[in-house]
Amino acid sequence: MPNHQAVRIDVVSDVVCPWCFIGKRRLEKAIALNPDIPVEVHYRPYFLNDWIPREGISREEYLTTKFGSPERYNGIAQRVRAADASLIEYITLDNVGNGFPERPRAPQPDAAFVADLQAQHAAAKEAAA
Repeated sequence: MPNHQAVRIDVVSDVVCPWCFIGKRRLEKAIALNPDIPVEVHYRPYFLNDWIPREGISREEYLTTKFGSPERYNGIAQRVRAADASLIEYITLDNVGNGFPERPRAPQPDAAFVADLQAQHAAAKEAAA
């Protein structure tokens, strides 16, 4: 078999976005369908909710501000689950109390920073090899 150059895929996503999670899983499945094609996936962080103050806001305030109401969010969550039935069940408000206690909804700049730092570390490690 000829030596193929790896296909580079850059993924820009937010680590807390359910649609990004669905896209990641679908990308992984697609790559697995063609194991003979070398692929390099590079994740780049994106900060989706930069309007949330660092100290966070209540889940109800977050859902109302972003989606109009918690009830409207539940309708959207139904579509997310329909898009990927294997998505973790905590997406609905009904399950927040089942292992996911109410807590202020905080922005995720630290998560984006850590994802970017990990990507830089992986690139440096690869360059050193």
